[in-house]
Amino acid sequence: MGAIFPSPDRCQRCNEQLMPDNIVWLELNNKTNLYSDPAKVHIAEEDSQGSFTFGATCAKHVLKNGGICQYTYSMRRPAERTTDLRKVKAGFQFTWGYITGFWEVGEYAIVQYEPYNRTGEQMYHTWVQGKDTSEGYMSLDAALASCIAYKYEGITHHGDAYFMRAMLA
Repeated sequence: MGAIFPSPDRCQRCNEQLMPDNIVWLELNNKTNLYSDPAKVHIAEEDSQGSFTFGATCAKHVLKNGGICQYTYSMRRPAERTTDLRKVKAGFQFTWGYITGFWEVGEYAIVQYEPYNRTGEQMYHTWVQGKDTSEGYMSLDAALASCIAYKYEGITHHGDAYFMRAMLA
């Protein structure tokens, strides 16, 4: 079975039918997996995945969020929220908020997100060896320290708290 590609007359983010006067084209950078406005940002030809259609509202949202398109192919997937790392990486909605950043460092994965109920606030969620730690943090430093502590001490870890206190003292 071949790959499923979105129709050029549908929004890449929400899959809504687009009217010709409402289409905005954004270019996808193959290296960063981020969208940008081709009129403002030049992407080298070898790094470009091509241009994709968005509605005006969705294009504005994607650009506001640093080029991240969280809901790609949403109509072809269940509208579930999840903390499963594989599904989050594939574009499913994250349980605790809108993803604004994503990092993988070795066996650690961290997402930065804006909670659904608190706009403007940024938090971090962690996975160790692909397993959800079910914990949220207020800083990237605390999230990374907790990943290391979780790996060596398990679910009842406290090493990250001692480390953060020592660094802030």
